Amino acid sequence: MLITDYQNRIFYIEYQTIKPKLDFLFQHGIELDFSNKTKIKHTMNKKFLFLLLASTLIMVSCKKNLQESATPSIAKASKVSELKASETFKWKTSKSLVLNVAGINTLTPINRTLIVSSLDGKSIYYSSLQLMSATTIINLVVPATNTEVLVTYGKIKKVIPISGNILQFDYNANN
Repeated sequence: MLITDYQNRIFYIEYQTIKPKLDFLFQHGIELDFSNKTKIKHTMNKKFLFLLLASTLIMVSCKKNLQESATPSIAKASKVSELKASETFKWKTSKSLVLNVAGINTLTPINRTLIVSSLDGKSIYYSSLQLMSATTIINLVVPATNTEVLVTYGKIKKVIPISGNILQFDYNANN
């Protein structure tokens, strides 16, 4: 009996809050059918279950893309001698070159600065005052990634490819 009493009180309170709205609807000739309450309940339950299922699927399908197996394990070494690298890996970051400068005889001594640099000129590997008539051997150390060097003597500029350890430079502007 208590439950029915309680339900009736709640219905009365709810009815009092919506009564002005219902009166407005009735005045304009709109009738409401409350006889089919179970259909409304089932529709609400279906919507709730659909939303619950959709949100569950979204939550389950969101996973991080872990590729731990693709990444090789890296062993920590405390000494350089403990490091392991493939046979083709080169530990050197620089290479030693010899630049042979072939001097030419001139009527008057010509003295300019001989500069050996990277192609962009940002890294200078050698710079010294040089007589054009002097044949010189210059030892250079350049980064191992360099494939060419730029040799400048006054207005003469030549790009010399690095194919071995010995480079040749002459003052002839034709080659």
